[in-house]
Amino acid sequence: MHLDDFIVEQEAYVDCLPSMLEEYRAAQLSRKGIEDFERVFNRLARYMVRNGVVYAEVYFAIVRYVANGFEYKEMVEFFEKCIKRIEKNDGIVIRMIACLSRSYGVESASNVLDLVLKHRNKYVIAVGLGGDESKGKGADFAELFAKARENGLRTHAHAGEFDNYQSVIDTVNILKPERIGHAVSAMQSEEAVKLLADSKIPVEILLSSNVLTKHYVTKPEDHPVKLFWSRGVFITLSTDDPNLFKTSLMNEYWLLHHNLGLSMNDIYCVIINGFRASFLPESNKRAYIRLVNKKWNRRFTLTERMKHKSWQDACQDVFDNVE
Repeated sequence: MHLDDFIVEQEAYVDCLPSMLEEYRAAQLSRKGIEDFERVFNRLARYMVRNGVVYAEVYFAIVRYVANGFEYKEMVEFFEKCIKRIEKNDGIVIRMIACLSRSYGVESASNVLDLVLKHRNKYVIAVGLGGDESKGKGADFAELFAKARENGLRTHAHAGEFDNYQSVIDTVNILKPERIGHAVSAMQSEEAVKLLADSKIPVEILLSSNVLTKHYVTKPEDHPVKLFWSRGVFITLSTDDPNLFKTSLMNEYWLLHHNLGLSMNDIYCVIINGFRASFLPESNKRAYIRLVNKKWNRRFTLTERMKHKSWQDACQDVFDNVE
C-alpha cells in the first residue's frame, strides 16, 4: 500500500497510469502542514481494522513532500508518533518503505536514500523502487540498492507493471530486491516465470490495480496469478491503492477465490506467504503465523465454512478481534 492513497479523496477514480500519478501529485500537494498526516494515518488504521490487517509495510513518497517544504526528519518523527499511537490503540503494526521513484531519476533517488540513512528511524525499515517504469530501468538503481542493503535497509521493487518481461528479469537479477510487486509482464516469457519460481522471490499480486490500469489485463480472469501459482511462484496478495482502485484486501481475496478459482487451502497459503515475505523479524513472523493457524483451524473447518452466508463473512470471522 501507499500512504498517499489514504490522502486521496474518496471520489477519486483512476483507470490508467497517468491518472493514477496525477491523483498522487494532487494528494501530495494537498498536505499543507505536518499535522495533516494524522488524519491520513487514522484513515489507514481504519482501513486495516476493517480488513483484518494486523501488519502492513506502507510506501511513502519523499521527493514531493520535501519539494513541498516538509523536513524529512520532522516528517518521519511525526509518522513514528502516529504509528505508536495506532499500535497502542488498535493493536496493529505499521512500518514504512521509503520510495525511490524512477519518475525523478537516479540522482533524486540517491538524495532520498541519503536522507533515510542520515536520519535513521526504526519505523522506516526499507526502500522501494516505484514510479513510471519508462523513466528508469531497475538496473539503473542497482548501486543504490546495494548501498541500502549495506546499511541494513530491506529492499523492494515494482517491476513488470507497465514495462515488458525483461524489466522483471533485470530487476530480479541485477537490482536483487527481497520482494517484487506486480511482475505481470512475466507472463510474456517462460524464462521470466521460471526465474520467479526458481528464485523464490516473493511476488505481490495486485489484481484490481492491474485490471483497472488496463495495461496487460482487463479482467481478473486474465491475470497471470494462476499461472504463477501453478508454476510454484511465491505469491502474496496486496491492494496497491485501495482508495484509488475502489477495492479492499478482503475483495482481492474474493477475486482470487471466486473469479480465479483458488481453493480455500490456496488462500490460506497466500495469507501465510504474506507474513513469510514480510520484513518482520523471524520471531514476529512465527507469532503471526501461529495466530493465523489458530483462527483458521477454529473457523475454517469444512462444517463451519458451510454455515457462513458469504466469503466476506467467513474472512471477517477469521480476523475479527485480532490482538
